[in-house]
Amino acid sequence: MAEDPAPLLEIPELSRKTYLTIHSFQALNAMSYTIALGSPLTLFARELGATASILGLIAAFTPLLAMLQLLVAPYAAKVGYRPVVMRGWSGRVATLILLCALPWVAPLVSRELSVAAIVLSLFLFNLIRGYAAGSWLPWTAALIPRGSRARFLTRDRTFTAAAGVAALGISGTILSGERTAIGYSAMFALSFLAGAASLYFLNRIPPAPSVAGPAGETVRAVVPWRSILTNRGFMIYAAFGFGIQLVTAAANTFVIVFVREEVGLPDGFIIQIAAIAQGVSMLALWYGRRRIELRGSKRYIGFGLAWLVFYFAMWFAMAGRLVPSMLIVAPILMALHGLGFGLLDLAGTRMLMNMGGDRHGSSQFFAVYQTGANLATGFSPILWGIALDAMRGGSLNRYFVFFGAEIALVIVMGLVLTRVRER
Repeated sequence: MAEDPAPLLEIPELSRKTYLTIHSFQALNAMSYTIALGSPLTLFARELGATASILGLIAAFTPLLAMLQLLVAPYAAKVGYRPVVMRGWSGRVATLILLCALPWVAPLVSRELSVAAIVLSLFLFNLIRGYAAGSWLPWTAALIPRGSRARFLTRDRTFTAAAGVAALGISGTILSGERTAIGYSAMFALSFLAGAASLYFLNRIPPAPSVAGPAGETVRAVVPWRSILTNRGFMIYAAFGFGIQLVTAAANTFVIVFVREEVGLPDGFIIQIAAIAQGVSMLALWYGRRRIELRGSKRYIGFGLAWLVFYFAMWFAMAGRLVPSMLIVAPILMALHGLGFGLLDLAGTRMLMNMGGDRHGSSQFFAVYQTGANLATGFSPILWGIALDAMRGGSLNRYFVFFGAEIALVIVMGLVLTRVRER
């Protein structure tokens, strides 16, 4: 079926103050979720005794509950993205109070109840987040002109990376000493305070403007779902996003578990290396910001895939004891991962904004892409968590199998990328 020749909208440039407001929100938001959803939370859950299957379940909440955006997308397009995001982010921040209290409650109850409490806390956090998550990207795509998106994303990712470095640095310092209830509680309190502060800036971001195409076309906020699902060019890229999330979602959780349990890196050091990787990712952003605008996203996505093949090949070699001195190689590999993945994220997000934005039913295009990606992100760590638990103590080298499968999936996604055409 022929693709819908939807108009490319003419979007006015934002003021410098508005850009700074958006970046400030994103920085504080990143500081909050880096702790609440990242390696600090994973290590705390492991400290409480969570199994690999439970860690996979927790990691799956964010993407699986984000599928609510399929239901919310048409509603958000009609009432406006801003009020939907405001309500969702406010509720999400409120749930972090439960996480702040958990380190004090855990010693007073059984291990099973402690693990159940952290699962419930993260479920509520992500349920409310899922309501609003799908409105952020169409909101920003409606605000940022096409010619400014790579520069915007570079600044945006730089702010969020710097905030992530700060959050991980503080968390790593806390966990480097004796792990106590007050330390974990302080770490989650920082997440709550940063999230609360981010709402101040979120409230000052303007609503998406009403714009028309270059010939004055009427732009429809809502279109039939079938017209999106039959758009071949967009759906190929959606399939690519699905596959990439299959790869990266499980790796984000189980690389941490691998270096903690198989390599022997301490918790505080793992988080500090994660902070360094965030800093390194900023180098990739500033390298790619102008080049991606001039040459397109696709070639830099290809570079990111090549990095992932090398990245997983090194972990594959370490899991098979083919690389000596893992205590040296593993931290270097984790730090350098920020460079390759940062470029992949920048180029991939820009391509998504261009392929899903500036057209009829923009919020629904984003919802379809993100739902597929979130399905992969949700089920990948759950299934791998179950598989890794099942292989524990068996004849198979479970991480050798895991990293080998990751390499194969990246190669398949490279083949899918050859079918993608930029819009």
